[in-house]
Formats: sequence, structure tokens, C-alpha cells
Amino acid sequence: MKSKIYTKKEIEMLKVNPFVLSVDNSRFIKYDPLFKLWCVIQRQKHPELTCKEIFAIAGFNVTIMNPKLPQSRIKDWENVFYRFGYSYFVDKNSYCKIKNELIDSKWNCKNNSEIKLSIYKEVLNVLEEKYGRHTYKN
Repeated sequence: MKSKIYTKKEIEMLKVNPFVLSVDNSRFIKYDPLFKLWCVIQRQKHPELTCKEIFAIAGFNVTIMNPKLPQSRIKDWENVFYRFGYSYFVDKNSYCKIKNELIDSKWNCKNNSEIKLSIYKEVLNVLEEKYGRHTYKN
């Protein structure tokens, strides 16, 4: 798959999404690790959804992306998940930090949107099953 070179306007549209950390060299999108894990979880929970639909649910404008990008990314993330598990995306310490920030209502990171909060809460529920239902303080 060839990388699409994004225009400045498209890069700005991508950067508005709360799950985009950066767009490097006008072509490489760096995603939030919890978003990656959420995509893998969605594929397991809802196999009827296409990868484009999963990206669209997360607020991505899939019309500006390479048509195969969502499918390619999620497939890569699923392969990594099956090889390395949850710890590739988030370790126990970062899970505890994110959970405490949500609990303490101090969560003021980039683009603190409702969709990001709901996706993070969904991922945290899955992680609680893995790491336990405790409140951790750093």
C-alpha cells in the first residue's frame, strides 16, 4: 500500500481528531495507543463492523485517508495484540495513571472530547478485567 501524502488542510483535519498524536512527513499518522487497543477490542466484540466504520465511529474522516488504511492499521494492531497482548499498547503503570486521571477528573489532555472519554472508559473496563478492579495511585 502506498502512503498517501496529505495536504496541509488534511493534516489539520487529522490533527483535530483526539486519537492522532502527530502526522509525520505529511504521510505517517501516529495514533494514540489506547485507540489502537480499542480498535482491536471492537474487532473482537463487533466482527460485523468494517475497519472504516470503526475509524468513523472514532471520529476520523475516512474519505481523506487511503481507502485501505483503516483495514491495514487494524490488521497490524491485531497481529501485534495476538503476539504481545495488552502490554504492547498499555502497561500496568500507564493504565493506573489513566484510570486515576479519569477518576480524579483531572483529565485535561489534548482534545478532551466526549468520544475520547467514552472510548477510554470502554478500554479501561477491559483493562480492569486484566489488571483488577483497584484504584491505583502513583
